[in-house]
Amino acid sequence: MTKPLESLSFQTLFDVAADAMLLADNLGRVIQANHAALQLLGYTEATLCGQQVEALMPARFRERHHHYRDNFTKNPEKRAMGNGSNLLILTQNGKEIAVDISLSPIQSKGNQYILITFYNAKDIADQKNLEKIIQTQRTETESIFKQQVAARTASAIAHELNQPLAAISAYSEVALHALRNANADPEKLKRALEGCVTQAQRAGTSLHELLAFLQQGELITAPFNLNEIVNVALNIAKGDGYKEFQPILQLEQNMPEVLGNRIQVQKVLVNLLRNAVEAMRGAGVPASAITITVRTNADIGMAHVTVQDNGPGISQDMVKRIFEPFFTTKPTGIGMGLAISRALIEANSGQLWLDASRETGATFHFTLPFAP
Repeated sequence: MTKPLESLSFQTLFDVAADAMLLADNLGRVIQANHAALQLLGYTEATLCGQQVEALMPARFRERHHHYRDNFTKNPEKRAMGNGSNLLILTQNGKEIAVDISLSPIQSKGNQYILITFYNAKDIADQKNLEKIIQTQRTETESIFKQQVAARTASAIAHELNQPLAAISAYSEVALHALRNANADPEKLKRALEGCVTQAQRAGTSLHELLAFLQQGELITAPFNLNEIVNVALNIAKGDGYKEFQPILQLEQNMPEVLGNRIQVQKVLVNLLRNAVEAMRGAGVPASAITITVRTNADIGMAHVTVQDNGPGISQDMVKRIFEPFFTTKPTGIGMGLAISRALIEANSGQLWLDASRETGATFHFTLPFAP
């Protein structure tokens, strides 16, 4: 079969590409720029070539970007960056433009180069429509989730605590009456106090079983694109003030749709992202990054999602209790985020777990079934 493009050189394709492209060397210097890139950035080839790629981004991001570039040079592989999360580039006249980019390593004559391709470039001033969409998605997600969790949590607590609290009250009255009686029966008083202890322990056990109630009721599921939900969750997390990290997305293309509740899975991803950012923020990580991987787990025939940060990690003591209800290390937390997240994934016929074998950073995994 004849292949018409075989006779075309890479240089020809680079020059005529509609997308803006830059070629940089392994030191981060711009070597070539196609016509679309020169138009986008407002440079001439003479003024652009030779500059560091960091010169093409706002000054507040340049120091952090050196770290990302060094990591890419050590482990060059094709990857997407941005994916709707508004990476910013700087034009020659100082205008900031939001873009998505892809990085492709190229070997030529023993030298390593990086092909940088810009997509979906938009003027920041025109982002109001995007912000409205993100706000709508965030409001929808938070409203549904909060109503659902509040209703189920209140129902579970009322149901499980009513009987032990009533028993504790009754035993306490017996003990109080015995103490007021000059001829109190020590054995009767002992039984009353033992009853209080037993019922208090029952109440504690009931609280730990709260997640079982979160799975009650009819779960509405439908097929959805898991990669799209990853991008929506990133936008929601960043819109909520969790912006200070570099997302590194490794999303399997053309993966079949999964079957589940879109809002619940989205909330789990947002919660994992928030936890990662808070951990890295608290540890003062200078160049925080979160890698999200979506792939097919052929061993079990399910979709497999991994969320990995480069923060301080989780101690072995915490690993044992990380999914327990009401366990938290946050001064203002109630310790329900991960517990609820695990319950939601399990309600969607998947599993959520922590990779306790890693020495640095925290890595969470969850699985979901594919749609039939």
